[in-house]
Amino acid sequence: MGAAREAGLYGMPALASSLGSFELEGMAGAVQATVELIEVVLEVLPLVPENVRRPHVDVSASHLTRWPDVPDVPAWVDDPKEALRTAFRHGELMLNLNVAPVWDGTVTTTRLGMRWYRNAVSFGSIEDDETALFTIGGATIDHTPVQQSDCDAVDAGQASVSCLPVWPQTHPLALDDGLLKWVLEASEGGYPAWLHG
Repeated sequence: MGAAREAGLYGMPALASSLGSFELEGMAGAVQATVELIEVVLEVLPLVPENVRRPHVDVSASHLTRWPDVPDVPAWVDDPKEALRTAFRHGELMLNLNVAPVWDGTVTTTRLGMRWYRNAVSFGSIEDDETALFTIGGATIDHTPVQQSDCDAVDAGQASVSCLPVWPQTHPLALDDGLLKWVLEASEGGYPAWLHG
């Protein structure tokens, strides 16, 4: 995720891929899901990246926020899918693929879910001259169901594709909030609909 976000900050189309397990079992499925997503993504990307190192910054691009102004009719309203494709090509939108350890071969378009990692760090007692001792690991994971979330999709055995803004909400290169609802629209194969012309 960090590397993909960094690529986006530098104007590159970016994709992160994760297997929903620390075990090697399922890695072949995760690689297959990643390759299949890359094949879909290549259909909307030019052969040469358009915005590497951001040689031109256009804060008036239709997909970007106008915050603190909120126009009644956003600039992207006539073609939200093309606005999202442009955002992806220019590094303002990245893809996050999460694949279930036992992948059922299906893909679904999602948003971020909620998991809570409890007790990931535990501290030992410190008495007199003792060295402080702490342990990282052994966490329990609590899951809060969220409609159309990546966590729920992975729990159901699917591969989840989430479209995430690269820039924080009030940054001039942040995506328009209204446009973000279009990232949840899926195509027939489960991938984000904007990936298909």
